[in-house]
Amino acid sequence: MRFVKFVFIVNILFLNIYIVSAQSVVAFTKRTINLGKIALEDGTAIANFDFKSVGRDYLMIKNVSPDQDDVDVIWDKRIYQKGKEGVLTVSFEPQREGVFKRKITVETNGTKRNSFILILTGEVIKTGKEPVVKDEKKTIISAHKTSYPTTFKMSAASDKHEDANKIDVKETYQQLIFSVFEHGFAMTTRVIDFNRIRKGDKVTRTFKIKNNTGEKRDIYFAPLFEYIEYKATPKTLKAGEEGEISVTFDSKKCPIWGTHQKDFFLVTEVGSTAKNSPVICFQADIFEDFNSLTDEEKRVAPRATFETTLIDLGKIDSGTRQKIKFKFSNEGKNPLQIRKITPASDNLNIVYCDGKVATGEKGVLELELNPTKFSKGNYTDKIILQTNDPHNPTMELKVNWTI
Repeated sequence: MRFVKFVFIVNILFLNIYIVSAQSVVAFTKRTINLGKIALEDGTAIANFDFKSVGRDYLMIKNVSPDQDDVDVIWDKRIYQKGKEGVLTVSFEPQREGVFKRKITVETNGTKRNSFILILTGEVIKTGKEPVVKDEKKTIISAHKTSYPTTFKMSAASDKHEDANKIDVKETYQQLIFSVFEHGFAMTTRVIDFNRIRKGDKVTRTFKIKNNTGEKRDIYFAPLFEYIEYKATPKTLKAGEEGEISVTFDSKKCPIWGTHQKDFFLVTEVGSTAKNSPVICFQADIFEDFNSLTDEEKRVAPRATFETTLIDLGKIDSGTRQKIKFKFSNEGKNPLQIRKITPASDNLNIVYCDGKVATGEKGVLELELNPTKFSKGNYTDKIILQTNDPHNPTMELKVNWTI
């Protein structure tokens, strides 16, 4: 009898170990970040909470909820396979002086623990300096095609006013070329658009920068993502000197598919932070070139087959949450991967999705609709899936309902 009990206990222990190892698990590098002292006049401060999928199953960040309206969070709504890393970018907009503490609730698809609390702290101080004015303008002239202007449109003037209408060619050049001015630097753009990148390719973009701080500055970058490389030429800009910055996107190292956008900071001195560094944004659309597949590769490729791509919920009550399931199967010869799930709006929340489906197996995408915010009427929303099925790499799943 004791031996039977021992075997039973051992089996339970092994069962528990299996459950834990098979679940989705997220590991955050830090769960608390102190922004230190923030000048009220500097505006938005940004912190990055890095995380990694360490469970046996894939990870999904289902929802992120700050406890105050002065905090906003951006993250990639996608599937993180084991070992893949991600980041929650948190922006804090200071409204008044004083010490602050913000809580951010992160919900995942974890089976044992699916909710985590991140803490953002700091102190807002008033320095009395002029508030930072954000310039949202984009590139006026491409950094690759800049040149000194040769002709200008001038208003008619008499000879005695000729001197007043003379144009400083160099000054006009600066105004045309540099459209972004921030923290003492002039740049040709703040948005680096890599456009569509075929998975496996490397693409480089460059932009010009000028040091208007009045003192010598070194140009370097804090560690960001392993798939982004930077190079400043020259590495040190003298006061008033122009330089060039090249940014290279290595799509082979990037774990993300489809549209991808992130901000980073141009660090120009030791101790630079989000509060006193120019913000640069890069964006790309990563796709797989299925046209390069051979006939044999296409024959054995995965194939996603959905029972339906449209679910009509009919008439529903505005106070009742609705569960929605899209069922699919893999009729191909290799494993099917759901690489990215993109809701068209916040109406549909992703509850669960089978991120990898073996040949001949079935999977499910579970969604939830909270209709409390809708008035009477007819509604339609959709989810966009990106897969490794060369026949249907991008699919739209639609949901109709009536309140």
